[in-house]
Amino acid sequence: MKVKKSTIAFLVTVFFASFLVYFVLNFLPYRENSTDSYVQFSCRKDMGICEHEGKICFRESLETKYGKILYDPFDCSSGKEIEYDCYSPKTCLIYFTGIGCPHCAKVDPHLFYGFVQKNPIVLIEYEVYKDRDNAKVMDWYVSNLVKNFTHAAIPQIYINGSMFLIGDIPILSNLAKYVEKSEGVCELDVIRRVLFGGELDKDNDEKWFSGEPKIWYCNRVLVFRKGEKPTEEFFREFFSPNFNLNLMKEKFS
Repeated sequence: MKVKKSTIAFLVTVFFASFLVYFVLNFLPYRENSTDSYVQFSCRKDMGICEHEGKICFRESLETKYGKILYDPFDCSSGKEIEYDCYSPKTCLIYFTGIGCPHCAKVDPHLFYGFVQKNPIVLIEYEVYKDRDNAKVMDWYVSNLVKNFTHAAIPQIYINGSMFLIGDIPILSNLAKYVEKSEGVCELDVIRRVLFGGELDKDNDEKWFSGEPKIWYCNRVLVFRKGEKPTEEFFREFFSPNFNLNLMKEKFS
């Protein structure tokens, strides 16, 4: 029985199309948002961990009454450990970014993948496109600190509550120098004041913890639960050089 050439061509086309679909689904990196470059790799199932913050995966995670803690970072695509040094932080960084912002997509991976793990900093991240409560915090910074800047452009970052950089090129070019020259200590009371108002905005401190900021420090991230205000004891344990995930579970789960 003769098979028409057109039939053979059709079957070959179907075979290669099926193979292409299989390859894309099983071997290419997952991209959640093409303009959000630090959100690009899903965690490999053979590593046993699915908690991830984009290109960074975490070996451990813990749900607490105040939010989720992600701990022990590694590269999602290779499984390689991300080196870190848990210095006593001397610089507080407040960073405003947005999912889908192309300029933020250049800064996010630089900050979250290496910079925050290897420098004596605490980075408080506010994503402002999806969370409008986070955007209220940015509005306060823009209106009170960036006197000659009339619109809330992102990315923008504040260093120890006074100096600031706006835009991907200024941040990528200058942030390391600002951190290196920074003097003082990013103390616990400063972090709490940044997060929950206090001296920053005594008349309207509710907005400071109505959103869902993230705190990046060394080898761990705290993803806030909306509306929850962590205690001083919780923060002491989170920033402790002797950080212990099991202890956090016993005390705060």
